[in-house]
Amino acid sequence: MPDGSGSPFWVPIWFSNGIAPLLVRKFGKAAMAGIIIASYTTETFVMDMPVMNAAVIALANGLQAGLVYRLLVRLTGPDLRIGDSPGAVVRFLAVTLIVSVGISSPIGTLAFEGWHSPQSLITWTRWTLGDMTAFVIVTPFCRFLLSRETTPLSRSLGEISLALALAVLVFCDWSRTIGLPFLPISFVLFPAITLLAVHAGRRATATVTFGVGLIAAGMTAAGFGPFAAWAEPSINIFLLQGFLIALGVSGLLLAALTHDRGVAHKRVQATLRYLDRLVDERTEELHQANQRLHRVICYDGLTKCYSRQGFIETVEALPDGGEPDRGNRYLLYIDLDGFKAVNDTHGHRQGDALLAELAERFLLVSGKHAVVARIGGDEFVVASEHLFSRQEATALAARLIGACRHTRNLRDSPVEISASIGITVLNIREAGSITELLDRADTAMYSAKRSGRGSIRWVDEGPAGDLSAAMI
Repeated sequence: MPDGSGSPFWVPIWFSNGIAPLLVRKFGKAAMAGIIIASYTTETFVMDMPVMNAAVIALANGLQAGLVYRLLVRLTGPDLRIGDSPGAVVRFLAVTLIVSVGISSPIGTLAFEGWHSPQSLITWTRWTLGDMTAFVIVTPFCRFLLSRETTPLSRSLGEISLALALAVLVFCDWSRTIGLPFLPISFVLFPAITLLAVHAGRRATATVTFGVGLIAAGMTAAGFGPFAAWAEPSINIFLLQGFLIALGVSGLLLAALTHDRGVAHKRVQATLRYLDRLVDERTEELHQANQRLHRVICYDGLTKCYSRQGFIETVEALPDGGEPDRGNRYLLYIDLDGFKAVNDTHGHRQGDALLAELAERFLLVSGKHAVVARIGGDEFVVASEHLFSRQEATALAARLIGACRHTRNLRDSPVEISASIGITVLNIREAGSITELLDRADTAMYSAKRSGRGSIRWVDEGPAGDLSAAMI
């Protein structure tokens, strides 16, 4: 021990006190019993203390470890999350300081000096500083070293090595050779701890703080460094402990703040990812809903042909004008003759079955380049291209009528269906709109219907006449 220390034991860091709460966490009541036995043995055989005094101090050490652990569990959780946030650090420091000042330090002072001794206040202060140095330096190091949730030390070996090298330089005699034997030179370690806490995480910060404590205590005990140069051992131990407590608290608070900010950042990122996923899911649901709505609007559910709206959208999307090698476009408006009698005689279910069958035939007869739609109860329209003359359009109309004239047996009753068709050239630019073309073809269809079942009428033809001879 340094000469002139004023005590047979000059120990600035009480390692056993810092480890004790973690042992209680790991082994429970068995650890408390072990702490009491180990403390009693040390006080009796190493420090040659009277049996009663050694027993009191041993009980105080065991009680302190158990009480600190229980209070920390209540305030920071069963995992002793002493460095997860600045609030957790403050609770950790408050618990250790209250227990040390209020329980262990008075009991230790009473056992060593008694309350009437002139040295009682110094002993009480030394005991408190020894406890707090251990709690601030040793406990976080052991807690984070064994933790699975902190950054591996291998990622920060460079920063740790530089910080410890700086500590060695500060606590050796190089400062005296350049005229800096003063205490403030030791505070160059605070920026190093700050950088570690911000960039390297809690484990690296606790490791460096623990390493600096060992270096500072060893070099000061050997008579080197700013503390040994500034005061005699009976005084510099208090300065050294105060410095280590300040360094440890600063690193612990900054590391906890950085960790808390990182956790908050991860939570924000997780929330943003969840919101992105939720937006994507809702967007996909909306897209699917729009598709279903589009199918409902644009397709006839019974015949699987286009609806009126779907027909208009599809035809309007076709390129303007015909091409010489693709022929012209024609619009054929079809109304079934005699369909009402089918519904009245056989019912709507049989009528729907007949409409579905006729729609399949119209799609087959019209070809793959045609757009077929059901726009009313028994009304269909066909927009066809690749027709090079009116005669071909009329022939297509005749084939559509022929598809209707095949007899169907509904409930064992023969049914004869025909169709009346109105035809116009499909030229939206000239007509102004597809609706106008539909109205024209509809007028021609009614003109054909007045001519008799199975008739065809062009928009530009005169009074109605039977064109069934045009069928092929």
